Amino acid sequence: MTHLQRLHLAGCNLQDTGFSLLVPHLVRRLPRLTHLSIAANYLHDLHPIVAFLRARTRQQRKRAAAPLEILDLSQNPRLGAHTVRQRTARRRPPKPCGMAGGAAPPRGGAGGGAPRGPRPGP
Repeated sequence: MTHLQRLHLAGCNLQDTGFSLLVPHLVRRLPRLTHLSIAANYLHDLHPIVAFLRARTRQQRKRAAAPLEILDLSQNPRLGAHTVRQRTARRRPPKPCGMAGGAAPPRGGAGGGAPRGPRPGP
């Protein structure tokens, strides 16, 4: 199996866990792999893909693996979606001081002004 050059796993429903389990085998046991298709596998997490590419790059630098010419990630529309959300969350402006921690806005309406206290009796 070390002579395998093309591996098409498109539409195999690997998901993130399945691909994560394959990464060590793809790196160590398939040194001649030049084409890998993992399209349409419901992948979301970029970390296993980055781990694979980094490990593969280390193998290439040692001349222990052929260069990966094609990596097909198409039809994984949610790939990297959680990373984008995390970055967007960091860019949100902070809440105003008076609103932090779910505190109620000051009484007196939106115009602000001095808060009303109890009204004096007649």
